[in-house]
Amino acid sequence: MNIFEKMGNVGDKLADFGQSIVDSASHVAKSVNAMITEPKKPLPMPNFGDGRSADQLRTAAEIMYGMDTKVCVNIGFLGAPSTSKLALINSMRYIQYISNADCAADTGVASPKNLAVQYRHCDPAYKHVRFWDIADTTGTFEERCLYAFDAVVLLVTEVLRPGDIKLVKEANAVPDVAPILIVRTDMDLFVDREYGLNPAHSKDVIEGKNRQGPVIRAGLNRQLLEGGVGQCLDPCTDKCIHQGKCIYMVSSPGILAARAVNFDGMKYVWDEFDFLKRLLDCVALRRY
Repeated sequence: MNIFEKMGNVGDKLADFGQSIVDSASHVAKSVNAMITEPKKPLPMPNFGDGRSADQLRTAAEIMYGMDTKVCVNIGFLGAPSTSKLALINSMRYIQYISNADCAADTGVASPKNLAVQYRHCDPAYKHVRFWDIADTTGTFEERCLYAFDAVVLLVTEVLRPGDIKLVKEANAVPDVAPILIVRTDMDLFVDREYGLNPAHSKDVIEGKNRQGPVIRAGLNRQLLEGGVGQCLDPCTDKCIHQGKCIYMVSSPGILAARAVNFDGMKYVWDEFDFLKRLLDCVALRRY
């Protein structure tokens, strides 16, 4: 049984969450299917206006990370310690579905300058897909060669740090560059800490939990605006959508396929499917 059949089984179990979730899962499986074949075109390199060619920019990234931007699909994960970066990476590698001695949860290869750890997908069909746990170091978007990734995922738990906002602002100033998607992690831990899971909670409290998503998006969006990030964060579509919509929320340990927060017997699925769908759409738009 391949990974998509396994994902189909998960989708059947999720039927009671609503048809929209099943549809999202189907879209994700279809998008991932497109990655089985080799990318149809190399990742485009931006123009920084300093005369460097695309080959020179690729070489800089290869020296820093040891990455292949022509064939491989590279997805970078940034964030402070304890933001569940590796948990989210492992969930996207389908570790919970595939038993593979060469693809254990802690199996990775450090980059030449020890600035990131590279992880392969657990399914051999996706041998060219790479996930990168990027070190939390200083440096600009350009200096860290983040332009060489197909997409950059910025993880936060409570608030965006000044360095995070600066990085997003720098990325948005560069045309034709990897999109940055902001993910608020550990949502189930947050809800449990703020509200608990007491079945005696009133309907008003339950509804309050369900409203946490818009409240959190608005708070992070306000931090971005105050930091000077006034344009769309997610340049995956022709139309610039409201940047609050580009802030996704996932539960620990970031299991994208079937993770839900249980409020008093009622299940609310956060943006895990939507995030994975958007991430794959971004990659497909630039490479296929």
